[in-house]
Amino acid sequence: MDYLIVVGLIIVAFYIGRIYEAFKIVDILVQAHIDEVIEKVPSLEIFKLEIQEHQGTKFLYDSDAQEFICQGSTLDDLAKLFNERKKKSLGMLEYDNTSVYFIDGKVSDKIA
Repeated sequence: MDYLIVVGLIIVAFYIGRIYEAFKIVDILVQAHIDEVIEKVPSLEIFKLEIQEHQGTKFLYDSDAQEFICQGSTLDDLAKLFNERKKKSLGMLEYDNTSVYFIDGKVSDKIA
């Protein structure tokens, strides 16, 4: 009977060790991913933007500096031109009562 308890404890210890090992591997992978993301994400300059429309043309301004950035006919055009002029930047604005972001030359409704 004592041998069964010892064998049972050895089996339990083995599985506890395996579970611990799995958690350590996950922790290492998560930390590596966090470091990779931090390495890949450049420090972004953030601009608060505003759009003024005149005769179908949209004019994009830096809201804080009251500086003209670019003009275009669609939000996609503005996002591409914003990216060309303000590299490594994030643009945020309210458009049609919705938060809109310009990230890497693309229009997005969320930062991700």
